[in-house]
Amino acid sequence: MFDVNTPMRLVGCAGKQVKDGGDKRRVLVLSFQLQPFTAEMAASLNIKSRLFSARTGEALPEVLSTKLAIDAPMQTVSIRTAPDTPRASVTIPEVEVAPAITVRKDREGPVYSATLVILADYPSGNDLLFLMQRVTEQFFVTFEAVQGNMLRQPPTETEDEDDDIEPQARPAPSTSH
Repeated sequence: MFDVNTPMRLVGCAGKQVKDGGDKRRVLVLSFQLQPFTAEMAASLNIKSRLFSARTGEALPEVLSTKLAIDAPMQTVSIRTAPDTPRASVTIPEVEVAPAITVRKDREGPVYSATLVILADYPSGNDLLFLMQRVTEQFFVTFEAVQGNMLRQPPTETEDEDDDIEPQARPAPSTSH
């Protein structure tokens, strides 16, 4: 999604109940501020053309604040206190990225800052305490797309039925001229 060890400020850490089918479950909601929010970051979320000039690459002057829809797959998030730390302080598997990102033009110059929200199952108590005590601190965050392991998933009924289908012979090629 973004470069490895992207600097972000943790600006929120809270719990929330969400409906998952008919059940309710508690999730951890983490809000990260990206400042500056660059054209490369916007391109990785497929929103660059809505924020930056295609000709100059500069921030569009008419955009002061906006909320844009994004579509990101499930991610594994690694959070480090320093970019050269060999091991992540916290790693959270299967994180859902919120379907929208809030972008604001910075008062200091022609750049943007953005707030990205992620939702995850509650981590261990130590990881939760680490995050709660460090709201407003800068971290170096790495997002990696989660890929399902097809070998570990049980086959569905339709896949089982497809195994019974016998291959059909191909028709002979036509020889008429």
